[in-house]
Amino acid sequence: VFRRLAQDMLLDESSEFHFRRQLCGELDYVRSAMSEDAVAAGGLFNAKAVTKLYEKCQSRPASGFRDNAAFVGVLSTQLWLQTFTGTSLRKAEAA
Repeated sequence: VFRRLAQDMLLDESSEFHFRRQLCGELDYVRSAMSEDAVAAGGLFNAKAVTKLYEKCQSRPASGFRDNAAFVGVLSTQLWLQTFTGTSLRKAEAA
């Protein structure tokens, strides 16, 4: 049972990487939320580090769980900021 559960978890993780790879290149709202200006406007993350992570995601497959967790964490936070505070992306668009 444990072995089967571990295999299922690996498959789910792999699917998340594939999903993240698709997010990096195809969706405008992701590009907008992960832009250096939007991240800087949000004020919660190092904008240059996020830009580097986003470019890494665009140029090659996910390299591990840490990259995936970082990407999903930043993206979800940026989208939360946009939705509930309206500050992150609006400030970036004005800049």
